[in-house]
Amino acid sequence: MSVGSGLGKTDGRNVELGLYDNGAYLKFAYPIKNIVVVEALYGNSFSSGADAASLFSIGATYRIFPEKQK
Repeated sequence: MSVGSGLGKTDGRNVELGLYDNGAYLKFAYPIKNIVVVEALYGNSFSSGADAASLFSIGATYRIFPEKQK
């Protein structure tokens, strides 16, 4: 289950907050000059001991055919 927002923009930027099994995640996406989209994700299980887990991911996506900005 998740909820997100494009922050009033239609260029691909967004913020998303979601829940999974026993944890939550936060994801950001931000386009740079409408060609490259930088994405970051952080997730954490709210467990301790051997069941504890967290994840951090960062990546970039290249748009081969970017839309023209108005």
